[in-house]
Amino acid sequence: MPRYKPMGRMDDPILTEGDRGFRGIDSYLEPTTLEGGLVETSQNMRLDGDIASVRKGIEFKSGAVSLTYAEGSEEIFCSTLFSDPATGVEFIACATKNKVILWNDQNDTGIDIAYPGGEEVASGDNASFVQAMEKLILFRGESKDPLEWNGDFTTPTAFTLKNNPSPTAGRIECPSTNFGTFFSNRLIVPQPSDSQYTVIMSELLDDSNFYPAESQFRINRGTADRLVGFTPYLENQLLVFFRNSIHLINNVATTSAAAVFEITRQRGCVARKSVAASGPQIYFLSDDGVFTLQQGLDPAKGLGVAISKVSGEAVPLSRPIQDQFKEVNYAHADKAVGIVFDNKYYLAVPTGSSTTNNKVFIYDILNTAWTSVDSFPAGFAIDDFVTVLHGSNPQKRRLFAVNDKGWHLVEEGTTDITGTVGSASTTSTAISAKLKTRSFTLGNIDVKRWRRGQLGVSTDEFNEFFVFPTTDGIQNYSTPYPQIKVINKWHPFLIEGNSYDLLQAQITGGVLTNIKLDNTSAGAQFVGLGAGRGNDWEILSQSVFTIKVNTIDPDSSSTVLTHTKNGAEDSLLRFGSGRARGYAASVEVDVTVGRPSFRHVSLEAIAGGANARREIA
Repeated sequence: MPRYKPMGRMDDPILTEGDRGFRGIDSYLEPTTLEGGLVETSQNMRLDGDIASVRKGIEFKSGAVSLTYAEGSEEIFCSTLFSDPATGVEFIACATKNKVILWNDQNDTGIDIAYPGGEEVASGDNASFVQAMEKLILFRGESKDPLEWNGDFTTPTAFTLKNNPSPTAGRIECPSTNFGTFFSNRLIVPQPSDSQYTVIMSELLDDSNFYPAESQFRINRGTADRLVGFTPYLENQLLVFFRNSIHLINNVATTSAAAVFEITRQRGCVARKSVAASGPQIYFLSDDGVFTLQQGLDPAKGLGVAISKVSGEAVPLSRPIQDQFKEVNYAHADKAVGIVFDNKYYLAVPTGSSTTNNKVFIYDILNTAWTSVDSFPAGFAIDDFVTVLHGSNPQKRRLFAVNDKGWHLVEEGTTDITGTVGSASTTSTAISAKLKTRSFTLGNIDVKRWRRGQLGVSTDEFNEFFVFPTTDGIQNYSTPYPQIKVINKWHPFLIEGNSYDLLQAQITGGVLTNIKLDNTSAGAQFVGLGAGRGNDWEILSQSVFTIKVNTIDPDSSSTVLTHTKNGAEDSLLRFGSGRARGYAASVEVDVTVGRPSFRHVSLEAIAGGANARREIA
């Protein structure tokens, strides 16, 4: 609600309206109709609780492994989590042309698991992993046999062909296919050799024998549909996603008593990897946006009893940002990947003309709202998400984004640090973020004279930004392979304004020495700060952002404040409006450096009075 300020008899009434926090995006509705706390735009932001902060960066982690990248032939083709059942040790497993690389932070150079002689993985195989008990199975499409590894990473042996030349009576060996899952002690896979809509399950605790007489399901046979994927559900049930429909198989543990039920034929699933679960809710990407499957009523059970039947929603979960989902490139959306992590649903999709997943839509389960659309440095794509135990004191599960060039730790650091697998060279890119509030009308449709506003801001200290407060200085933007930017030309091999990779530096007794930079005009070089300059530095946190006031009817946009802060800050910034007039106004914050947080915002305007202009602009 707008707030009136006390005024004299001849004063114009001054009204104030704002938001005490930020909890989600709604770009679908007119910005003047949004509820308090909703914003029109949130790019590269996190709306945790009701505080808006610039997201953390991604950090390249695959530079120490042994691999020479070659696009289309020697690259990362697929990835998954591998967990040793005996010890609980976890790895990211990545398939390359001739081997699988197991990686965690205790094995930074990776553990190589070779393929059998003559066997390879290629870009056209549409390869994928599944872990079945202690074994890791690598599917390589319909034309190649799957590969299997025994899971012993302490004394690793090579993968073997997953062949069963002598299956037991009435059984068949594991089909050649593109994907599978292990559920209820069965390996479940498509059977493309039978049809494009066939699902087959292995015997209990035996992933090498499949019994078609009891465990083969031809779903939706005779329709113009095809199998996309499946995922486990409650009470030994399997949700099966087709391109234009969704089905359920029950009694997976006892396939002789299993049956198939159709859930919906109004919509299907676009991308197998977009399917993700959070409790009883299942998220997936369809042609109409993101939908969820919910628990539905089971007539065999009374009300108030736990139920496990499934029903689809009529309204997409993506309704608040449905206009942005129109930008999804559905010709390549089968590559979309999703995961639930840290109470958020991350969905990476291709947008515009991109054929790879270049943006990530984030739905916050705690806020029950979409909170950000993330973008990354040019050329960076996400082919898969993997969660793995990482770090120490404490060790906890972390999210990694994997693409053909390696794996990157998500939500880490202050910049996006990217690289290419097998190379220590990295590139650090500052994160540009935008937050645009709803449009405030002060409760009426009159044209107003907008006077001023205020924004609550916080910045934090962090130890990844060196500033030399002299006229000759360098800035260190990130670790562990930071970029050094030359502010002034102070060395014959350096060019002002260029960035260089920091190879080494030493701080002893507060004095910075032994600085070695790469990518200079003379290659790798030691550079000197000059006499007395070694201790002329500070560890600072710099945040740089601009504030704009945008009006509607008449439309205008004015940059009213540019703010730069070194170090920690908790302040209230006041700014003018640029003498703007309009029916409604919003505040837009554009961040170019750092990770500031924004707590609340408000705008003031003169709503009327003796000198008010009455025409509608």
